[in-house]
Amino acid sequence: MPKSYVAPNVADDLQNRLQSIQQQILSRTRLLLIIDKLHLYGDGHRKLTQDGKVELMRKDIDIELVRDAHADQITAFKVTYSAHDPMLRSW
Repeated sequence: MPKSYVAPNVADDLQNRLQSIQQQILSRTRLLLIIDKLHLYGDGHRKLTQDGKVELMRKDIDIELVRDAHADQITAFKVTYSAHDPMLRSW
């Protein structure tokens, strides 16, 4: 089938997919499951609500696009989590 019949929609689809993935990664429900499972942002010196814990975790997450060096195309994305406090866990 000639390419003129089917217009590529990769750029639009990619942006929509990345936005959807980011929303899923940063969803309150997903983050609360991780926070509870790993005992993150425990009630040490200050009492945090669940929403407060989620907001702190969202600030500690970075989502970065990875480009192919040769074709300069987005080939993947990288999700990193790093907290400012090495003693973030509270048992």
